[in-house]
Amino acid sequence: LAKLPEDIEVVPGDVVQPYILLSNSHDGSQALRMQITPIRVVCANTLSIAMQRQGGFYGKHTRNVMTRANEAREVLGLAHAYYEMFARQVDQLVNTRMTVIEVQDYLQKVYQFKADQTYADQDHRILKSYESTLDLLNHPTNTIGGIAGTKWAAYNAVSYYVDHERPVRTGAYADDRRLDASWFGSGSELRQRAYDLLTV
Repeated sequence: LAKLPEDIEVVPGDVVQPYILLSNSHDGSQALRMQITPIRVVCANTLSIAMQRQGGFYGKHTRNVMTRANEAREVLGLAHAYYEMFARQVDQLVNTRMTVIEVQDYLQKVYQFKADQTYADQDHRILKSYESTLDLLNHPTNTIGGIAGTKWAAYNAVSYYVDHERPVRTGAYADDRRLDASWFGSGSELRQRAYDLLTV
């Protein structure tokens, strides 16, 4: 993680720090990646969002990967504009309140409830994720500076769940698996869907 200057203070006491994430395997099994990764300091939530739609940088380990250096420089150059856009979107989330029913509807879309099934008939894993995230709405990090009941709090409940509570296979490297899913895998997809539902 490469830390960029100029933190974003969402509300007093709720700071998001801008980073660029560089990821590379040492055996050629994965591509070199560069993506923008904001992190919410108060709970270490990763907020890797929106950049997927803009591409980021993804270079396979081939002979011409270095010829794409200009593309990587472009990503670095776009970081400032990205964070300005991100700060505006977060400001809208902070200043938009949600009713209890709206939050429940939102989270059911995030976890992709099946419309043709009753609540009790939904997949038990989906229900557990949904109910855990509902509980996280009351987490102390979701009450800072009056953000409780806002879109920002709802989004951060999902993000916190992905980064800290979403089940992963236990055993050796469980934390690594959680981090990989959060940054690149199903956790990242879940977080992106949660963000898109509030902003698109």
